[in-house]
Amino acid sequence: MTKIVTSGGKDNRFRIAAKLLPEINHRTRLDVFDEMQQRAEKTVATWDDPATFEPVETQRSIEMVTSSDKWFWLNKGTKVRHAVMSKDWQSKTRPGDLMSGPGEGDVVFVSMKINLPGIAKRGWSEIIVKEVKPLVKDLWRKNARAVRGF
Repeated sequence: MTKIVTSGGKDNRFRIAAKLLPEINHRTRLDVFDEMQQRAEKTVATWDDPATFEPVETQRSIEMVTSSDKWFWLNKGTKVRHAVMSKDWQSKTRPGDLMSGPGEGDVVFVSMKINLPGIAKRGWSEIIVKEVKPLVKDLWRKNARAVRGF
């Protein structure tokens, strides 16, 4: 290990680490978001109006957010569905799968007076976290090497 010292002969490693950690963590959070976004975009690949995903970074984490109600409803599922679908309806997505397929059919009409069985939970957010979480340590190490310059 290379010892970093100041002109006074004191060990300066921790002082430098304190300056580098915020940058390493920031870069890692952005890389984690990129990994999450790539997976989330698979869920909307065949949609006519695909959802967009934005990062929200805090001091300790990063979250992926979307303003798409449709993505939220499919991800979390619903207890009740107020939409009537055409007879040839086939969903573009399936529970437990990030891939989006061709699908078929249309929404005939929507009424709050109609209470049909809800939308099955796709669970995309849980799948994405499960897939990305093991990558975090390697992403952090990659960014630590880049920031330190070796």
